Amino acid sequence: MAPKKRSAAQGGRTKKAQKKESPKPQEEVQLDTRALLSWLLSDEALSLAYPPIERGKGEVDWSDAEVQKGGKKAPPPPLQRSGEGKTAKDGGKGEEETPLLYPAPYPAFSPFLTLVSSYLLSKPISHKLGLRTISTALNAPFNLRTRSAWEEIGYEGRRRVMWEAKTQHKEKSAEQLGEVLSGLRELEGDEKGDEHEDELRKLKSEVDKAAKDTKGAESRAGAREAVQEHLTKIKGLGKGACEIFIRRIQHPWASLYPYADSRSLEYAHEIGLLKEGLPEKDYTAPEDMDGLILERSKDLLAVFREGGLGGAEGGDGEREKFVRLLDVLVGLGLQKQLVEARKRAAGGGAANGGGKDNVKEEQEAGTAVA
Repeated sequence: MAPKKRSAAQGGRTKKAQKKESPKPQEEVQLDTRALLSWLLSDEALSLAYPPIERGKGEVDWSDAEVQKGGKKAPPPPLQRSGEGKTAKDGGKGEEETPLLYPAPYPAFSPFLTLVSSYLLSKPISHKLGLRTISTALNAPFNLRTRSAWEEIGYEGRRRVMWEAKTQHKEKSAEQLGEVLSGLRELEGDEKGDEHEDELRKLKSEVDKAAKDTKGAESRAGAREAVQEHLTKIKGLGKGACEIFIRRIQHPWASLYPYADSRSLEYAHEIGLLKEGLPEKDYTAPEDMDGLILERSKDLLAVFREGGLGGAEGGDGEREKFVRLLDVLVGLGLQKQLVEARKRAAGGGAANGGGKDNVKEEQEAGTAVA
């Protein structure tokens, strides 16, 4: 009797992949694809992938002498907030902002905020630091949720955000964000305060045009190349930031759909949604890797549709859920919670000391696809 074919959710991993995913005992849980997908789209999965953001441990305050001697920049002065700048809760006149945390979906994250968060997550810092920086910038007391707001605070204001977030590369990030903002003004050709400035309409029109000029699956490649072509001209935005941006913006920008970057595909393979992963980057030509990423993206979408959880094919609901799936996969992978996720999806509840799988800890670095 011929052996049964293994499904996309079960099959075909290499010895290298198996070694990477040990220890195995927890993972040998019988779990069908639909059950796994259903759990990955749950609030429980999102909470496991993106736990509450912890406060920083503090930074060394350099004395003036140490600053002059070592070339270090002193931290900015504490944020001074007048009655106008405070929320009503703090005794001021302003309105209380609803907390905004990554990875909130569109439209809570405008195309502009999606790009800023993609830039911050592409920095050579830990994923947790990137998330904390985003949370610090978008919420009280800064509430930087528009392009104009980011421009108005200037370099010192952006620097203060970085210090408040207790992140790394504070000065460089504050400086590069200024260059990104200037580059976006030049690209978009709009005026400060334009009511549509956060929609990045010029960039979207170029992406849609590139997709329209090609046909079939090639339209996705053309649209993706248009994003990279225009954004990488802006100093501070590299391929890593573009990959994260495309992964998230494909919900409202349908011409980029479907797209899963190399990181989300890696974790989709490790958790058991895809039978084939991606080859090693060092041994694969960039153009070949780009083609494989688009093919694997199509494979993952097929598995997603087999689960029957996305609604109308290609519709807004399906795109939103697909992006959420990718966000959760990336978060689970970076939090080392893939084995724990499979256990919970199978109904086993939280494991003792969960999240101890051997998925390597990585950073959302600009040199890698985040």
